[in-house]
Amino acid sequence: DSSSYFSLTDTEFDLVTTTGKLYLGDRDSSTKVDYVSFVGITYTSGTAGIYAKSNYGSIGEVEFLTTASTFTNAVTAECSGAMVASAAVTSSAGSMALTSGTTLTTTAALQATASSKTVTVAAGGNTSLAAISSHGALTVITSSSGTLSVGGALSATSGTITLNSASTLLQ
Repeated sequence: DSSSYFSLTDTEFDLVTTTGKLYLGDRDSSTKVDYVSFVGITYTSGTAGIYAKSNYGSIGEVEFLTTASTFTNAVTAECSGAMVASAAVTSSAGSMALTSGTTLTTTAALQATASSKTVTVAAGGNTSLAAISSHGALTVITSSSGTLSVGGALSATSGTITLNSASTLLQ
């Protein structure tokens, strides 16, 4: 097997500090990272938030797996392929933006809990969502002929909820 693998435990990840934004994966689309996953991360540094990107053709994936992950500041994740959140993802003091080039599936809650902070979810294909809560605005966009399926409660405490599907909306 010629594949490369790099991982950090939650304890090791907490040792990574920055006063700006923390970049993980393929920052400028030149590295060609094909997979970024988070399993039970609690990250408090990076005052400008964390940015994870997997952009390797159509197979770049970002996943939030097994155990809930909490980011104190903003969390932005982008991938050229599929994105999955099978564990809860929380941004406790920042906004959240998840963008997938193909499908996006959540089976656990997504939330931005700080005052006026937003959640934006965008996918280029089928999108299936569990519960999403945002203190500020909540925006969900499916930009191709995929289906947008909402299986849980969507809430925006002090903002609007916008659902935009280029094809079918199921609830």
